[in-house]
Amino acid sequence: MAVIPVYEGKEPYIFVSYSHRDSGTVLPVISGLYEDKYRVWYDEGIAPGSEWPHNIAVHLEHAAVVAAFISDNSKASINCENEIVRAAELGKDMVVYQVDGRDHELLRDCPHAGDADSLKALLDDNL
Repeated sequence: MAVIPVYEGKEPYIFVSYSHRDSGTVLPVISGLYEDKYRVWYDEGIAPGSEWPHNIAVHLEHAAVVAAFISDNSKASINCENEIVRAAELGKDMVVYQVDGRDHELLRDCPHAGDADSLKALLDDNL
């Protein structure tokens, strides 16, 4: 799959939190969002040699909504956990895409999606 361009502008955008182990499921969804003209930022937007944690923090802070792709893999990832905790601390609107039917304790009250169409409907409600 070709690299999906990331959004780097001032308009509201979606921050995507996911485990790279789930790329086969997540990247086609991100690609579909991009094709449908959603502004999306995910970690492909981190320039080589830049400070990873700082870059994530800046993009989380400026995101309009966080789409958290939850799976056993993401729950085991310290990076994904840190993103979710920080987004909650910032009071970000969050939507959950259940990759493998899993949930996250911090996200139980957030809107949940199990497919790309329901995710888009939730994002439309939160952007």
